[in-house]
Amino acid sequence: DLAVNLIKIGNAKLETGAVADALNSFSQGLSIMEKIAAQDPANLDLQRDLSVSLGKVGDAQKAAGRLDEAAVSHGKGLIITKALFARQPENAELQRDIIVGHFKLAEDGDEPSLNFGKALAQAEAMAAQGILGPVDQWMIEDLKKRVAALPAN
Repeated sequence: DLAVNLIKIGNAKLETGAVADALNSFSQGLSIMEKIAAQDPANLDLQRDLSVSLGKVGDAQKAAGRLDEAAVSHGKGLIITKALFARQPENAELQRDIIVGHFKLAEDGDEPSLNFGKALAQAEAMAAQGILGPVDQWMIEDLKKRVAALPAN
């Protein structure tokens, strides 16, 4: 419960522009989640919570202009998500998390062409399977625009 509350506090702080306070709250929540998740590595929910916590830290690092650190945090979260997906390939929530993970890495400046491309491929695959939720349909057009706007290699 404490970790969840720290994440909620961090969200509120980030929304108000108190980036340092948000990062502090997210980091404290992450520390708790790391300990809890380490005690039960088979628990998919705890591992996903850990991945989300890493993402929140990365979001605050990005807001603070610390893009290299944000990419590390987002990358660690994506690694966890992909491992969870390997265990539950039918899980649409994890598939969506993969889209978000690649999107965040691209926004952090970590191989934008590769990561926006992977996010787009995942979104299109989900749409083709009929499992991309209606609320997420916008992702495909947005990602296509982002990929098209990237400089040619």
